Amino acid sequence: VTIAGLNIRHVAAARGGAIDNTGALILDGVTINDSQAISGGAVYNSGSLQILNSTIVANGASSGGVIHNAPGATTSIRHATVADNSGILLQNDAGSGAAQVAATILSAPAAGQCVGAIAAGSGNVVHNNSCLAGALSDDPLLGLLRDNGGPTFTRAIPANSPAVDRAACTVSEDQRGRVR
Repeated sequence: VTIAGLNIRHVAAARGGAIDNTGALILDGVTINDSQAISGGAVYNSGSLQILNSTIVANGASSGGVIHNAPGATTSIRHATVADNSGILLQNDAGSGAAQVAATILSAPAAGQCVGAIAAGSGNVVHNNSCLAGALSDDPLLGLLRDNGGPTFTRAIPANSPAVDRAACTVSEDQRGRVR
């Protein structure tokens, strides 16, 4: 199943505040904001999950990750913005190689953390966390969540952001549908 071009917001559940995935799911150009859960404040994954060109912002998990990868599951996050969430940012309970993050901004309002092995590809920018080995540690200077064009709300990065041109593009369009 692919979900594309959708804003999901203000959702609460015990598991998977916005999404509780048990199958094969691709989130492409999706924004999830202001969702809450005990585990998986934005997404709880016990299947196969790909997050591409998406924004995950201002979600919370009281225990377990904002994005929680359960035992036996796989998660891939590419060209995404994961910012201003509370609780554990990423939690991988599935072991080495089951959770991968590349070309992504991972920014926390205060010292954030990740739990479990998170494989870090190139082009990542982290702020207030040390979740991704080899990532550039700097403030990405994100704008507010708003309509920046396109079908979903996004957090724009200004021209002076250290995230500009940090990653090699593996997709032809950004979340707004604009050519990279």
